[in-house]
Amino acid sequence: MAVISVDGRKVEITDADMIRRMTDMVTSIPFEKGESSKQSNGFGPILQWYDAGGNVVESISVMGEQTINYDGYFWTALDGGIDTALLDELLDA
Repeated sequence: MAVISVDGRKVEITDADMIRRMTDMVTSIPFEKGESSKQSNGFGPILQWYDAGGNVVESISVMGEQTINYDGYFWTALDGGIDTALLDELLDA
């Protein structure tokens, strides 16, 4: 797994507990599909998950605590939110 900053810095995460924590942070939140993001040029830190061969299998751009860009759409958290402070901490390490 990796976290990629807006300026392109990439932090690889190999610790299984941290990968689980990051995955749970996203999958535990119910999201509502919103507007298409295809015409948007804004983005935030990117979370990427890889398979055993190193290929990207999932990628999510975190626009803020309540909004992600996924699969060509903006999604809004209905309950809870993304821990953006954790992302900042990982990127600053």
